[in-house]
Amino acid sequence: MRTSLKQAARLFWLQRSRRERGLLTVMAVLLAVAGFCNLVWVPLSATERRLDESVRMRQAQVVWLQSLTREAASLREQPLRPPLAASELMALLRQGAIDAGLALDRTTLLPEGEHGVVLQGKVVFDDWLRCAAILSERYHLRLTAFHVESDAAPGQVSVRAVFVHGGAEA
Repeated sequence: MRTSLKQAARLFWLQRSRRERGLLTVMAVLLAVAGFCNLVWVPLSATERRLDESVRMRQAQVVWLQSLTREAASLREQPLRPPLAASELMALLRQGAIDAGLALDRTTLLPEGEHGVVLQGKVVFDDWLRCAAILSERYHLRLTAFHVESDAAPGQVSVRAVFVHGGAEA
């Protein structure tokens, strides 16, 4: 069977003119190149792109983890601060809110447990976001719970937020 197939292919080849054989040879070479591209080159290049992206992601993670390691080391070097009492925290929160530009005229500050303070009232939303960020960054106050609802006035929200200092619990 195999020899008859070879003989049939040889007979087919010999029956073709020189021009036809050249054309068939060129087509076979093009088919081989296209097969190589589709079966080998394209999957390899796709895998290479995926791996390159994975390497970039891992490098970004390494940079992020290194920054976290530096931050953790600097925090370990700092002495532990005892949490502030609610009365001291209230004064610090009031000063921080004023420094952040939050209008406190429609808000109240109430103690929450031993170490927590509740800020509640109506504020401008953008001012609230800026104030929360500044209180966290500059004053080391931590939001343990908050609830924000839109108000009837544009840009105004009704907020209830519980703040503590350091690692305290409210």
